[in-house]
Amino acid sequence: MTLGKTPQRLKFLSRWGVFLSAGRRILLGNSAKADDKTLGVLVSTASQSTFQHSTAMRPKGQKTKSTYFWLTEDDVTEFSDKLRDALPSLSWRCSHPSPDHLVVHHFDSVSDALRCGASPFVSQAFVEFEFSVLQFLFFQPKTLSHVIDNYAPGYRYPPTINMVECGRMAIRWNTQDGDELAQAELATQLKLIWKVFQQTTLPAKVQATAGYAVSGFRIGKHMLEKVKTESLYLKANGPFCVLSES
Repeated sequence: MTLGKTPQRLKFLSRWGVFLSAGRRILLGNSAKADDKTLGVLVSTASQSTFQHSTAMRPKGQKTKSTYFWLTEDDVTEFSDKLRDALPSLSWRCSHPSPDHLVVHHFDSVSDALRCGASPFVSQAFVEFEFSVLQFLFFQPKTLSHVIDNYAPGYRYPPTINMVECGRMAIRWNTQDGDELAQAELATQLKLIWKVFQQTTLPAKVQATAGYAVSGFRIGKHMLEKVKTESLYLKANGPFCVLSES
């Protein structure tokens, strides 16, 4: 559903425009011609830093909800299918660059919206609610050579490794926007989205290559098997991680 520019809508866009468009501005800016590696780093870095910086300066009534994860395409499809069954009215839109402008298409599932991305390395999809937008950021595995890791300078990496950045599902909204009914409807929808995500993923039992435990992340069942069979490294907003031995 396309919303008009009501005073409340303009207030929301003004307040959260930086967060919602961080990745898209990068994709449309000078990095639009960058290679996939540069593109992915820029999207990840900008969206994470914007989200964290804005969270530290919360105005009254602001709330955030987020989860970080490692998923394969099959994991995303499983989540997407179950979510579509639970919330069939949910509309997702893609976000990717074109030579002249930002192309946006609408889909009934997050997996379809993600496939519409232009980059094989990183893609994102959005759900637009009445006064907020949910972002789903997804990374594909990539290969790195001669890794220099300042988080674990003593760890010996192979000459070439396969790794995947953590994705993120996040939303920010303000409890002063809309009325009580609209706030209750948003809370119900978010609760169901996160419930389905929890049902289709597992707690990630991982540790940084420096040796300490890293908690709070989710991992898909297919990704878990992929990590085990392919010795895939997991990037967790900074440090590289491996599966915990215990």
